[in-house]
Amino acid sequence: MLKPVFSLILVCSFINTASAVQLLGNVEISRLSAAEQTMNQVVGRYQALDEGLTQKLSTKKNEVDATQLAARQGHRLWQQAVRDVQSGHADDRPLYWARLAMLHSLNTPTPTSKWPIGNRAY
Repeated sequence: MLKPVFSLILVCSFINTASAVQLLGNVEISRLSAAEQTMNQVVGRYQALDEGLTQKLSTKKNEVDATQLAARQGHRLWQQAVRDVQSGHADDRPLYWARLAMLHSLNTPTPTSKWPIGNRAY
């Protein structure tokens, strides 16, 4: 019963956060490259989830499928972060950077995309 509620909260959180990032002019996302160079272990902790999103996103044929994929990957990110905290890794910076990396992936068009991504995730 709670699982769908938490998923909905996470998706809404992504939407609200994405709106805030757009209003800030993508300042956080513009810092992603520098953060990868200076804090690679922190920024790259959930890199596989972002790479999975990017890879799977290129196979989606429409925006609905892509949106569902983004929600699933966001949920997987949250679950992994919760497991990390429960196992004693209390640093939440990897979650912050992974969220930004996933937002960046959603808004970066790829040559293999079957539909325009543009700025729709914001």
